[in-house]
Amino acid sequence: MEEAEEAESAALLEEEERSYLRAEEINPNPIKENGERSHEFEPEDIERAEEASEELREYCAGAVSEAQYVGCLSHAEVP
Repeated sequence: MEEAEEAESAALLEEEERSYLRAEEINPNPIKENGERSHEFEPEDIERAEEASEELREYCAGAVSEAQYVGCLSHAEVP
């Protein structure tokens, strides 16, 4: 029973960590893969990320961290 609870807890944590994919507003200090806050994004980066198309959001959805996701939204172009 303990393994099932641990698996459920891990699944909930992963879902919570990836909630940034559904966020309406981009966090200006997103969490890096190591759990620290990133302070590398300029206001223009955040603005561009917030204005990203749904297509670009889908493209960037494979990001492993919130910071990587914001970086993708603010710097990538849909291929």
